[in-house]
Amino acid sequence: MKTQVYSFDDRIRIKLNGEYFSCSAHISLAKLIDYLDFQPDKVILEHNSKLLSNTDFHQYFLKDGDVVEIVTVVGGG
Repeated sequence: MKTQVYSFDDRIRIKLNGEYFSCSAHISLAKLIDYLDFQPDKVILEHNSKLLSNTDFHQYFLKDGDVVEIVTVVGGG
């Protein structure tokens, strides 16, 4: 008897700005920022209590249970 393997879109749940958010597994913070339509150079991002530089967003991949805080930077006077 053969065992059949089914492929499902792996989903994870993270906490994004205090709210639960479901997304595809294994996406980078850079892809999350793009999906949310933010400009990487206009946000401050904290990933699991660690402040990250926007040049590092592509190096970090989301896992189930991660906590992400995103703050947009707005200039003014």
